[in-house]
Amino acid sequence: MWPWLLAALLAAAIALVLVALWWHRRGPRVPTIALGALDFVAIDTETTGLDPQADALVALAAVPFRDGKPCVGDGYTRLVNPGRPIPDAARAIHGIGDADVAQAPAPAVALPPFLALCAGRAIVAHTAAFDLTLINRAARAAGLDPVESPALDIGALAHGLFPAWWDLSLEGLAHLVEVEPIARHTAEGDALTAGLIFVKLLPLLEQRGVTTLRAALAFQRRGPLVPAGPGASGGGLAGP
Repeated sequence: MWPWLLAALLAAAIALVLVALWWHRRGPRVPTIALGALDFVAIDTETTGLDPQADALVALAAVPFRDGKPCVGDGYTRLVNPGRPIPDAARAIHGIGDADVAQAPAPAVALPPFLALCAGRAIVAHTAAFDLTLINRAARAAGLDPVESPALDIGALAHGLFPAWWDLSLEGLAHLVEVEPIARHTAEGDALTAGLIFVKLLPLLEQRGVTTLRAALAFQRRGPLVPAGPGASGGGLAGP
C-alpha cells in the first residue's frame, strides 16, 4: 500500500476514535423540548445525613407531573432500610427512626420502581445533585442502572431568575413563588412541593427567553449557587 494512503487511513481512524470519545464524554443529547410541554418527575429523598458520598437512603419518592399537574396516584414513595442506625440528628428532621425502617426493603428492592418512573423523563428536585448522587450511588451498589435523565434544580433556576433572593431553602422558594409547602420533610411532600414550585417558575423562565429543556439546563449552570446583591446577607441553600 502506498505510504501516503496508509497515513491517510491511519489519520482517519484516529479522527473517528477521537470523535467517539468526545461523543461518549458529551453524554446523551438533551432533546429540544418546550418547557410548557415538558412531562417531568419530581423527586426527593430522606437520608441518614447530609453527606451524599457516605450517607444512605431512608425514604424516596417520585411524583410524575403532566400538563403542569401532579399525578400522585401514578407516583412512588417508599421507606428504605439503610442497613445502619439512623442518627438522632437525622431522625429529628424527618421523623423516621430505626423501628420505622426495620421491615422496609433494602435499596436493591426499593429502587427499581423509582428508577422506572425516572427513565425517559426530566427530573425536577430541590438540591438535585444531592439526591441524585445518593440515589445513583445506591443504584450502582445494587447493580442497577443509575438515573441519567436531565435534572433541573429549582434552587439553581430560582437563583438565576432572582439572584438577590437570599433564601434558597425549600420553604424560601415556596414563599418566593407563593406555593404552600406540603408535608415538609417527607419524601413525597417535598417532591410535590418542588414540582409545584417548578411549575410556578415556568412562566418566569419563559419571560426570560428560557423556553426549552436544553435552555433551562444551560440557564441553571450560569453561575455558582450563592445569593448576591441587595438583601442577600443570609439564608442560602439550607440543605434538603
